[in-house]
Amino acid sequence: MKIRKTFAVVSAAMMLSAGVTFLTGSAAQAAGCSNNVGCGSVNNNSRFKMTTTETWDSGKNWCRQWQVSTTSLHKCTQNDLEPGGLRGGGNVDVDAVTYNNTDWYYLDNRITKGVWVRLAGGGHMYCKAALSEALPRCS
Repeated sequence: MKIRKTFAVVSAAMMLSAGVTFLTGSAAQAAGCSNNVGCGSVNNNSRFKMTTTETWDSGKNWCRQWQVSTTSLHKCTQNDLEPGGLRGGGNVDVDAVTYNNTDWYYLDNRITKGVWVRLAGGGHMYCKAALSEALPRCS
């Protein structure tokens, strides 16, 4: 009998805790991430400085988004990411990336320097540039 009561109390406490977490959300959810859609992240494994933003459609800067045959302008806050740097995942949601000082490739499409590519919800972008490559390549 005592085991059943203990189990019932522990079960109720766990359910209440889960409900509070669900209702209040986590820091990642507040920043645009959730359990269903993780935070966007980028690995700048190139020798070029990259720029990222975690604030799409708000912020003090402007980002011109690449859309295959056209671009559109959005408010953002730009943050440099040095060569070899990682950003995003956990509670940090990277929304878009660019290389401000050099043209670059995204999925074999040449992107003009300073033009941004959005990360799909929870997506990860990996960028590299072998010594034989003049421009960074991202996928």
